[in-house]
Amino acid sequence: MSQKEQRDKGMDKFLFACRLTLIGILISFMGWCFEKAGRLIIYNARGDRGLLFLPVCPIYGACIILSFVLFGTPKNIGGLIGEPLKRNSLGKRLISTPVHRFFIYFILTTLASTIAELLTGLAYRAIGITLWDYSERAFNLFGIVCLGYSLLWGFLVTLFFATLWETLYRLALRIPPSTCKILAVILASIISADFVTATIIGAYKAL
Repeated sequence: MSQKEQRDKGMDKFLFACRLTLIGILISFMGWCFEKAGRLIIYNARGDRGLLFLPVCPIYGACIILSFVLFGTPKNIGGLIGEPLKRNSLGKRLISTPVHRFFIYFILTTLASTIAELLTGLAYRAIGITLWDYSERAFNLFGIVCLGYSLLWGFLVTLFFATLWETLYRLALRIPPSTCKILAVILASIISADFVTATIIGAYKAL
């Protein structure tokens, strides 16, 4: 492979990462709206949701993008874990029908989102910040994850990929490559700065 081909391949990967970044940010905003609306409807509370100052809940976007990278989609199992699963004889049988694929995908995304939520919660608890508390929920672990919300996460992730993912990805493909890269870098930088600032302030308040 020539240096030009290697460079082009690297740029293709970067463009792909930028598209996923933009989709993740949009989903994070949608997650913030979902949390905001749910809190207003269920608890009649208007308080802000999440740690960040910007209207985004990154855990939503992170879970969706992580699921895609690891497992692909329920219609087309793939990714870092899904591809080896498809090549395995047992894995082929497990995802041999659409119903089986969706069920296995639900199980995988439930586990992945639960682990992500647990690690996030533990990391913030370590610096004195409690982002959420499921202590009063049945079958909870450290008050950070619980069975009910884990199953809900898996259901929502699977439903999202079955209904909205392809549309959002096609929209991302329509963004000119240079614009996509610039937008992704700028927005990711702003959100990262917000994340660092909010974490520092939250840890200081917890002292």
